[in-house]
Amino acid sequence: MIVTNIMNMFIGIMQAIINAFPTIDLPIDIAAYVRPVANAVGYLDTFIDIGVITLCISAILIVDNWSLIIKVTMKVWSLLPFT
Repeated sequence: MIVTNIMNMFIGIMQAIINAFPTIDLPIDIAAYVRPVANAVGYLDTFIDIGVITLCISAILIVDNWSLIIKVTMKVWSLLPFT
């Protein structure tokens, strides 16, 4: 209950900060940007299964993020003072 109240206060503060920014209505046609990507994926799907593409992209992202985590961990480890 205490943790819930603390989280609600944190969410309320974050919403107040976000609501302080003015809203900007830009006439952006999202479909015009997504359509070429969808067409490219559709053409690529004729040669390679989308599941395989998704698996490969997921593996690449996991490896890249894992190497970043390892680098940050090693940097923090090198900064710790051991006697």
